[in-house]
Amino acid sequence: MMTHRWPLGVSLALWACVSPLTLGMPRAAGEHLQTEMAALRHDLGTLERRLADAQAAQSEERAALKDQVATLGQTVNKLSTASRVADADMGSQLERMLQDVATLRGAVEDNVHLLGETQSQQNKLTQELTARIAALQAKASAPPKERASQTTQKSMPTGKKERLAYGLKLMGNTKTLADGRSVLRELSRKYPAEQGLGDEALLALGQSYLAEKKYDAAQRELIRLVDVQPKSPRVAEAFVKLAACSEALGRLEDAQTFLTEVVSNHRRSSVYAAAKARLAQISAQLQKAPAAPRPSP
Repeated sequence: MMTHRWPLGVSLALWACVSPLTLGMPRAAGEHLQTEMAALRHDLGTLERRLADAQAAQSEERAALKDQVATLGQTVNKLSTASRVADADMGSQLERMLQDVATLRGAVEDNVHLLGETQSQQNKLTQELTARIAALQAKASAPPKERASQTTQKSMPTGKKERLAYGLKLMGNTKTLADGRSVLRELSRKYPAEQGLGDEALLALGQSYLAEKKYDAAQRELIRLVDVQPKSPRVAEAFVKLAACSEALGRLEDAQTFLTEVVSNHRRSSVYAAAKARLAQISAQLQKAPAAPRPSP
């Protein structure tokens, strides 16, 4: 289970990173799930835009209607007073005004009802997306178990900081890369929530797989980082690398979600400028691309 409540869009993108092979599912079934989730993300985005437009339009309309009701109410009061001394025509005019007030109040009630229906549709789609995220999460497999060689174990420092430096050094050499990964993975398991240790180990693991274009493995390590240590100073870099993996796999919407998280919530990060520039490029590509097709029932 995820330990941090990321926005729905980010959570969906994180679990959409799990490939059919990682899930232990047939490729066709996995691709169908990904297509279905892409369509659901598109529907959610459409409903969110519709809700935002409806809220803005209805807010202005309701304000205008309230002003009209207030104005008519004042007119009614004046006419009510004048009707005591005016002729019969004043009475019919007062009746028409009262009918207009009732009509306007009905329009306000209709707008409130429409807004409630739009919100209900968004809530229903959100529940469906959340259920699919939980299903993917339940099927996600654990990272492979790796064990350092006997030589590496004999030379292993005792201090945890020293072990981190030792693992990073081993990963710098292609001949000892596997040993370095095993050292860092062991540290990430023993000290998952310790900043400067577990997060550094997971970021280095993710980067090593990304350099080899093993995008699923890279995403697995980076997702653990943002999940277990959401307040780590390395989270922004992890999101940028997750975006790079998603982009390489052709998942531009997921890449957009990850980069938006950096631009919105990590403005002081060293990767902010690069993330903002790349987000603009990906957003432009998505605007030109056709909408994702709905999966067949």
